[in-house]
Amino acid sequence: MPYYLGGKIKDRQSLIVTPVERLEQRFIVDLHASTEVTRIERQEQRVYYRRLSDGVEGSEPYDKLIISTGSKPFVPKEFNGVPGVFTLRNMRDMERIEAAVSAHSEHVVVIGAGFIGLEMVENLRARGVKKVTLVEMMPQVLGVLDAEMTRDVLNELTKNGVDVRLSDHVTTAQPLPDQRVALTLNSGAQLSADLVIVGAFTLHAVARYPFPHVSLLIARRRRGPRERPGRCGGSGAGREAGSARE
Repeated sequence: MPYYLGGKIKDRQSLIVTPVERLEQRFIVDLHASTEVTRIERQEQRVYYRRLSDGVEGSEPYDKLIISTGSKPFVPKEFNGVPGVFTLRNMRDMERIEAAVSAHSEHVVVIGAGFIGLEMVENLRARGVKKVTLVEMMPQVLGVLDAEMTRDVLNELTKNGVDVRLSDHVTTAQPLPDQRVALTLNSGAQLSADLVIVGAFTLHAVARYPFPHVSLLIARRRRGPRERPGRCGGSGAGREAGSARE
């Protein structure tokens, strides 16, 4: 998705790895995209749902139930309620960031120097954003690697005009009257950004009813001569009718 924002991927549809029809045919499943699971009755082994497109309600029985509501982006509490702060988890997030970058392209601050954060700063610069600042609380980029392996990455970022702030993090974030965001870092540095993109890490999504904007996946096994019909229902966090590359 960052490479779509940077213009290297031109076709939005190419981000969809597996269309619904192919997924259903290949794995013998029924996929109800954009469907809200409203309740689960364990005694009767049945999942109740509501289709978001038209409000039609229905239910499906199950033999085994897997709740896989995925993950959600972590947003530090300092950004709670602050406009102009974005995360990149799905294609709707991508579209919101694209609209914001198109309207405000002077200075973007990216929080987190992991894979998503690095891809974001690369593509923001490729898109022509004049100033990109990368804030990382660890003393290196790509904390999953040994420090000596990341030095060339850091040099490349600097060479391409990215302002890298290592061993630092945001302590306060305040909206400004001109719709910019004022950030104070732990080091005392002050930043003023048109928008902030948080690419730190993700948290497991907590399964609570209703499960909003998800997809209901019904897997039906092929039956052998001695098998009874099998079915399992699952609630997976997919807002698109398919899987998106990240």
